[in-house]
Amino acid sequence: MIPQYIPDIFAGVVNQVSIAMQARTVNPFPVYFDFGHYKEVLRQMEWKDQSVTMKEQKFPMIWLVMDFDESMGENPANYAKISTINFLLMNSTKPEWTMAERRDNNYLPILYPMLAEFIKQISLSVELGMRPEAQLKYTKTDRPYWGLELGGSNEKNFFNDYLDAIQLRNMNLNIVNKLC
Repeated sequence: MIPQYIPDIFAGVVNQVSIAMQARTVNPFPVYFDFGHYKEVLRQMEWKDQSVTMKEQKFPMIWLVMDFDESMGENPANYAKISTINFLLMNSTKPEWTMAERRDNNYLPILYPMLAEFIKQISLSVELGMRPEAQLKYTKTDRPYWGLELGGSNEKNFFNDYLDAIQLRNMNLNIVNKLC
């Protein structure tokens, strides 16, 4: 069995999402990918803020949240089974927007199409070995008002940007064994 680095698999999936989103005839946009712990992703975003060339390459983003468990040895055809993997699909927002404005400016034109394409690309990924008839199971939570204030409260959030997000949790996936 060849060890596989799971974030690299999802970087490829998100690359396909980005290609599809940029090919749209209405409202095309790129999608960026990052992975790691909250502090690592925050550090990457701060670095991009200070970069002349990378400043505009933060959002929309799909972030693979680390850590996750890889259950090994359950099926010889699989490298690992993952049932605790989590993602955040995020886009910048404006703190003064109402929920209706967030729906019209972020969720409906950007985050929901990005989510649909992400799920589609997961199902098409050879490394993830999904069957076309298989139903991908996960928990989805819309997270408006993420950013400098968490959920509109005075509690400080870990991001330095105002964000609207979709959180995907408890996704069940099998990582296919690579041939030796």
